Amino acid sequence: MSFLAGRDVPRIVSFAMSRGKRNFAVLVPQTAYGRIAEAAFAKAVASGGGSAPVRASFGGSNMDAAVKQVASAVQAGQRIDALFLPAGQEELPRLAPQLAAAGLTSAKVQFIGTGQWDYPNVGSQQALVGGWYPAPDPKGWNSFAARYAKTFGGTPPRIASLGYDAMSLAVSLSQNPPGQRYSFSQLTRPSGFAGVDGLVRLLPDGTSERGLAILEVRPGSPSVISPAPRSFNTASSY
Repeated sequence: MSFLAGRDVPRIVSFAMSRGKRNFAVLVPQTAYGRIAEAAFAKAVASGGGSAPVRASFGGSNMDAAVKQVASAVQAGQRIDALFLPAGQEELPRLAPQLAAAGLTSAKVQFIGTGQWDYPNVGSQQALVGGWYPAPDPKGWNSFAARYAKTFGGTPPRIASLGYDAMSLAVSLSQNPPGQRYSFSQLTRPSGFAGVDGLVRLLPDGTSERGLAILEVRPGSPSVISPAPRSFNTASSY
């Protein structure tokens, strides 16, 4: 039921290409997540007929050098339509000021991220404003959090929606005839299910796929610029 690393990358690549972004730079953390995201990115770009001629990676001590490597390529005239940054809340607050100091902002080179960008106050980093990333439509979570607060008098942890959706799915399927409630075919039906975080379907290999929106970073709160799909084929609501 979780948000699997790399599974959101094709959505942001497809959207970027639909907006005319074909030539990418990659600035990737030297982490297990970074490797998964970069592999998914390379596959999605190749499938779409794009290219990623500039690549730099960073660890804890060489972030500045990696940023300068990308900036130098842009300043040298290398055609870069977008910069892929599969980083999150731990790296972006330190990375964004260095990007800005090197002359790289989303106003100059379109930044694209992953679901790791979906954290509070991402828009407080000016260099990231205008960047795009894939995530659930926040309306679902905001509505769930409001109902939770009204019932329990507090703010739910972000993982609460996954538990809620898993239980809702179980309750929904329990209404099927005996022997058909939790069968393999029911759990992996192509239409999937719709919950707090939008569409999700369980795949035969034991992983999951989600229908995601594209959000743009704004100074206050992010804005949906491409809505999440209403169905994989014909989604069933809880």
